[in-house]
Amino acid sequence: MARHVRVILALSMVILLLFISLDITGNGAYGETSQNSLSSSPSVPANNSSLTFIAPSITAASPVARLNGTWGSMLNYTLERMNDSSIPHIARMLPNFNVPDSGKLGAGPVYTSAPAPMGLASYGLMNRSGIIVPYTYTTDSFEGRININNVSEFYPGTSSPYSFSIQFNAVLTGVTIAGISTYEYWTQNVAFYSSRTHQLTFVDNIWNFSSPNAVINNGTFYSYTGNVVPGLYYYKIGPTYTVSAPFTLTLYLNASNIANENSVFFNYTLTNASINGKTGTFSSSYDKVEFNSTAPRSSYAVPDANFTVSGNTLSGTDAIPLDSELDLGGPGGGSTADFNQINASLNMYYLGSLKQKIPIGSAYDAGSATGETSSGVSAYYTGTTEYLFTGPSFISGLWNITSPSESGFSTVIGKISPESAFVMLSQGKSFSDSSAQWAPTGSGGAFTTRLMPGSYALMVMLSYHDPSSVYSISLVSGVTDLLGTISLTVNKSAGLYTPIYIAGNAELRQLAFSGNGSEGNPYIIPGYDYLRSEGISSISMLNQAFNAVNDYLFPEFTGILVMDTSDYAVLNGFKSPVGGPSFQYVLSGKLNLEIAQALGMTPANNLGIYLYNSSHIILTNSTVSGEFPAAVFSGNTYYNVPYVAGLTLWNVSSSLVENNLICSEGSGLLIYDESAAVSGNYVWNNTFIDASVISNGSYYGFAPIGLTVESSGNTIFNNIFDTTITIVSIDGLYANIYNNGNVTYQNAFNISREPANRSRVVDGEVLTGSIIGSSYQGGNFYYNYFGNGLSPYNGSGLGLVFPGQNIFNGSINYGFDFVPLQVYTTTINVSASGLPAGQITYFDINNAIYSITYGTVADIYVPNGTYQILGFILLNSEEEFVPTSYLGTQILQSGIFYVHGPEGDINILYNLYLNVTVREKGAPVGSTWGFSIPQAGVGFTLDGGSVSIFLESGKLYQLLPQSVPGYYTDSIYSFTVGDSALNITVYYFPTGLPYSFSVTFHQTGLPSGTLWHVYIGAQEFNSTSSSMTIINFTDGTYTYSVSHVSGYQNIQSQQFTVNQSNVTIDLMFTRSSASSSYLYIIMGAIVGLVSGTIISYAILSRRRENAL
Repeated sequence: MARHVRVILALSMVILLLFISLDITGNGAYGETSQNSLSSSPSVPANNSSLTFIAPSITAASPVARLNGTWGSMLNYTLERMNDSSIPHIARMLPNFNVPDSGKLGAGPVYTSAPAPMGLASYGLMNRSGIIVPYTYTTDSFEGRININNVSEFYPGTSSPYSFSIQFNAVLTGVTIAGISTYEYWTQNVAFYSSRTHQLTFVDNIWNFSSPNAVINNGTFYSYTGNVVPGLYYYKIGPTYTVSAPFTLTLYLNASNIANENSVFFNYTLTNASINGKTGTFSSSYDKVEFNSTAPRSSYAVPDANFTVSGNTLSGTDAIPLDSELDLGGPGGGSTADFNQINASLNMYYLGSLKQKIPIGSAYDAGSATGETSSGVSAYYTGTTEYLFTGPSFISGLWNITSPSESGFSTVIGKISPESAFVMLSQGKSFSDSSAQWAPTGSGGAFTTRLMPGSYALMVMLSYHDPSSVYSISLVSGVTDLLGTISLTVNKSAGLYTPIYIAGNAELRQLAFSGNGSEGNPYIIPGYDYLRSEGISSISMLNQAFNAVNDYLFPEFTGILVMDTSDYAVLNGFKSPVGGPSFQYVLSGKLNLEIAQALGMTPANNLGIYLYNSSHIILTNSTVSGEFPAAVFSGNTYYNVPYVAGLTLWNVSSSLVENNLICSEGSGLLIYDESAAVSGNYVWNNTFIDASVISNGSYYGFAPIGLTVESSGNTIFNNIFDTTITIVSIDGLYANIYNNGNVTYQNAFNISREPANRSRVVDGEVLTGSIIGSSYQGGNFYYNYFGNGLSPYNGSGLGLVFPGQNIFNGSINYGFDFVPLQVYTTTINVSASGLPAGQITYFDINNAIYSITYGTVADIYVPNGTYQILGFILLNSEEEFVPTSYLGTQILQSGIFYVHGPEGDINILYNLYLNVTVREKGAPVGSTWGFSIPQAGVGFTLDGGSVSIFLESGKLYQLLPQSVPGYYTDSIYSFTVGDSALNITVYYFPTGLPYSFSVTFHQTGLPSGTLWHVYIGAQEFNSTSSSMTIINFTDGTYTYSVSHVSGYQNIQSQQFTVNQSNVTIDLMFTRSSASSSYLYIIMGAIVGLVSGTIISYAILSRRRENAL
């Protein structure tokens, strides 16, 4: 049996790690399952009160934060910190990391196309005689005003599909922290607005823009009323009002000094609003933040901090411009917003040196700093006012950037048939798929948009229709261009080249291949595979115009969006020629591809399917998949249940999902209703598998989920669940995944047991048979069900991955599958031995957890295939019971066993391990010492302190101490682990001879707190202090190099010699430009050439290949 070693660190800190991996081979024509990591942390009391179980649970690798001094490297770091923090989604107003690491001056917005933060922005750039020249201005007060006459927004890929953000952002420069006045902070005064509920909530954020890897910590502020997320940023959630259009919102950013501390105020004025029964105009300051400016010298006068806009220099990020911007974006988290209708005007002012209000001198129609974006918004201007209207989002200059002849607008009016076609425009006389932007249409296919004067090309597209001829339009301010009705010709062979958007029964009828919308003759909306079955040859390739994603890879479009329908309709055959999903999109652009690579995402992925507020829809014979954007964070809902999926049914009733392959890239199918009303949906005869490639950002911190049911009155039966997490339905307090409300969901996960040939009719479809060929139908087949078909299933063992759940909860809180489908080959008896009499324990077989008591037997029923069985570890501070699985007398390596017909019984044998604590005595404080125990296969190197390990009882061990320079010790310690814990002390005695020396590096020129690095050979050392001492040098000559610090000249590599004395080396950093001083994230400093604690732990493997 392999040695088992568990390490307990000194200072009473116990680290319990059990890493397991799962490899499930899925069934179906499209995709294979991926390897999923399983780790542990949940523990539960054993019936012996002194023992604790260590239970496996499911989690996935999150993005790894590797900061390298560049702005782009902050992306994964930020995502990781967001996932580790319980931050409300509304408060996650993220910066834009999709920017070259070395930004470009004088270029205006860093976004080149929508989705982008459409709005009003000042960049310190101005058109002078046809040349864009930079300028700089500062102010202690900014004002951003938006007047909204009407607005309607809907984007299904967020937790708030009807909501968007209005962000007023600027960079506060010259901020003093602890007496150093070189810091920069990005301030955001944000209104979060829902066009459905008409609620408006204020939120602010502060981010550290002093350097590419700068962050905010607890010591950044002297006084504040919000929340610091240490190592990341600051936020505050303000008041909520009810306000309907038309209304005017004015946001303010004000800077001043309070009691010698730099401070910033977040203020607002809101008209036509109501709160707490009061209606009218409201003005207030909802947050005041004071920076920790004062140095230890009480007489120090802190200089003023100011907001800076400059085309001459970038912010300290070396990527983001120093701009001010009033933007429309998604509802936080780097999301995007799709505006179906908008009519608004925007203004921005700053306070001049004479305290006069001055309009910004020049403007663009898109911001750069924020990560939230929008589409469906056209922009134009007159004077110093920008106007937003429903239309295509083109990024452009406004006043004093473009020619005066481009001010004003031209109106374009037209109508399309069918109504669900897409109106796309590009700038210039020739249409470009790659740069085309979407112009939303209204009721009856009518559209009206306002565009800046210039040349445009317009095309109307719709799947299974020939696209319209290109309309080349030359627009002049003040002139209306009437396009009339643009009708598309049906051509099924044109194939599926656009998304399918359907709003209302009329659009269902227009797109139908056949049918009249009744139950007996439903509308047929065909996919590629349906047309193929009808003998119609067609293509299935999404036009490049629909590939757009934002900086966090939120796609602009959904694959299928069906809203507000009630007629009977069948969506049939939406799969590609090779069996994959129909709506594949391909990322383009170097930065998008780099972000995808960093997050483990593939350049090609799939748009999902979203059914909203509809009934009597059947989705059949299709392949469903969809990758989540980079910033779909875990922690967005109370129980961390995902709010998006490859296929989403949102307030959908009396519908059927049947005979599909659902490949989960994090969440396969979500059925949601905001209440517990009976939905009456059926999910039948589908196969759920893990997708072949799943990005880090798609896990919600866990493994892929097949079906999430956050709705009531649904019937789920005769499906194969081969995803790592099969079904999730968590209810109770905070269970509503959109508003964290209290709700209890009740669903049926089986029908009554009946013969497989019995049939029932749902939405006109006959449901009969067993998906696994069993003689009966009832419930579903689950890869991790090992009963005999008579015992129920509720996802036991999977629920513990969700907060508030544990080993005894299933992932289905309310209800069971009482008739699981099962075709098993053999019955295996599982027993446990080696534990105290009467001790209960647990074992895990492919994520299913069973209890077992010493002296009893548990039966598992398994088909042919490959499995892994693992017993739970039991431990306390002094003893640990470690399991090993045996099939008969054969040890099961890593618990893996194979079933091919009848097999023997399995015994889980527990071996006792006892705690052995090793410490040293006699070595100088801070010395590096260590030891190895060859018989256990472990070794440790320590900087003082002690280490505790568990070693198997009844065996003889030898401890070999590591030498300490200038000291000696006994060469070997022999000991036997008996029946109680041991304490061993390694004694060191001085030899009287000096052996090692230290080297001290002293730097000047860097601001306090700046991270700097020294390399000696392959060893890296770093510090944020002015001095750094490294020990344990013997006599000899060494070469050192100093890592480049951005904004400072390089220091050449040099050599130094140690010759029976300590060495001091002086380093001088000289600035190479006027860029800001740096505040870096301190990831930890190494002191000594060899230091740290080595922790040994077991790596196990888990897999299953199921044979039905």
